[in-house]
Amino acid sequence: MKTADIFSGKKLKTKSIVEQVMEEITELILTNALKVGDKLPPETELAERYGVGRSTIREAIKTFHYLGVLDSIPSKGTYVKDNYNISTEALKWSILLGEKDLSEIMQLRTMIEERCEYELSIRIKNNDSAAMKTIEKINNCVSKMIGAANEASKTEMIKADQLFHHTIIDSSDNNLFLSIYSTLRTFMEDVVYRTYQYNDNFSETINHHTEILNAILSGEYIKIIKANDIHNQSTIKELKEYRENKKNKI
Repeated sequence: MKTADIFSGKKLKTKSIVEQVMEEITELILTNALKVGDKLPPETELAERYGVGRSTIREAIKTFHYLGVLDSIPSKGTYVKDNYNISTEALKWSILLGEKDLSEIMQLRTMIEERCEYELSIRIKNNDSAAMKTIEKINNCVSKMIGAANEASKTEMIKADQLFHHTIIDSSDNNLFLSIYSTLRTFMEDVVYRTYQYNDNFSETINHHTEILNAILSGEYIKIIKANDIHNQSTIKELKEYRENKKNKI
């Protein structure tokens, strides 16, 4: 069966035509009728099949481009992309237009991170060389934190803090995890910056990250969850203190 044959001859009418075209293409992808690497028919053919103008098809495809679902190659056509290329723009706007509850963003990040930490701990038990190198990198981040504390450098402390968490996510080789985390990091950078505004004693932060590292080395999921929970509760507390101080200055 040709790829073009899976596109119905259904004429689209009610509600947004662009939305309906997107729903049709989405359904084809969900049912695996359209697979990664498959080429879509030309705009003119899709427009004829759905009984709409080329501009409608072009707009639907443009939106899928923005979301990272489709990719157009000049002189070749439009193709379905791999899932790890899917953009997290939708997630970003969901956060921006939602309640902006940073504690929920932290919770999502932690769930991903805890899973990555546990998988890393399993690979360490199996003496995986890549996992061992990751532990060296994480340990190096803690060393950088200690160095930043000795120099009383918040800038370097924040860099080491962010690199610590990013290294853990990156170790999973899960591109979707990394993509989501990168989006969350945009918002978490603000959280990290705020929590350091009223924190001149870095020893607690260093201890929290050291405990997370030790929990990974222990290979016990419960210890990993507990270490992350202590760290997150402390971060949320510092964030609340920042907000209170800011509110009192107004």
